[in-house]
Amino acid sequence: MMRERKIKKENILRFLNHNFKNKEKLELLDFIFVLDSYELLGMEVPDKKQVIKYLNGLQSDEGTWETGNPHYVPTTAQVLMFYSRAGVKPAKSLKPFFSTIDTWEKVNEHCQKYDFGNYWGGLWGYITCYIMEGRKPPWIKEFLKEVNKKFDVWAYQNHQRCHLIGNLFQLGEPIPKIDRVVKIILQQQEKNGSWGDEGWNKALPQTFFAISTLRLIKDKTSKKMNPAINKGLDFIGKCYTTIQHEGKNYGGFTTTLSEICPKPLETAMGVAALLNPKLYFRWSMR
Repeated sequence: MMRERKIKKENILRFLNHNFKNKEKLELLDFIFVLDSYELLGMEVPDKKQVIKYLNGLQSDEGTWETGNPHYVPTTAQVLMFYSRAGVKPAKSLKPFFSTIDTWEKVNEHCQKYDFGNYWGGLWGYITCYIMEGRKPPWIKEFLKEVNKKFDVWAYQNHQRCHLIGNLFQLGEPIPKIDRVVKIILQQQEKNGSWGDEGWNKALPQTFFAISTLRLIKDKTSKKMNPAINKGLDFIGKCYTTIQHEGKNYGGFTTTLSEICPKPLETAMGVAALLNPKLYFRWSMR
């Protein structure tokens, strides 16, 4: 393993190509992040028509992907975001799926079953699925009421907070107590620039989530956050690494500084944070 300060696009591309060719060995969500990374690097996804055909073949009759597995709704949301960017529709309708989450009571029951312990992250998936279909969920009033009622629950959890604020931006809704939210985020930053949460202390994903939130709300508050963002970006940059195979370097990002091999999720986040943040957030908030 080599830790490099200079991020080399050709090394990342070599890592992506390796994963692309071995997509059947990847978890579906990791494959989607590989596809995201190509576009974040300003490249066309290889064999896009075949990729769409491959994903269509994985879609269930319910309209979702990896149906029934834990956290399958956020995975479905990520697939739909890729479809939206590609300008195509899924092979099957999502109407059967939406019929299971068309009331606040149903979506809460569904979220407790499949995203227990990740309530707001789970809701992100449901709302994003609706948004990718070009409409808002029919239970928005109940959702917003819950947001305001449970501020002290989501505001202090980095992962949950990021996904919730992402949903509020998707819906065009204001962030409750925004100055207090910023204060909490800044107080939670580690000395090395990272954010830790829910057992993922000093991890790249949690740092990316915190930076994402600050970037989204920086124009809506007078709080100074650029030093914190830059410190976080420096930490993410330190997570860039290369590994050698048959005389060639494969580059990407790791979860922590102690890890050896780059990962698809972390690589997508690292590329988005450092190389193409504007494009990434235009995707995720559309």
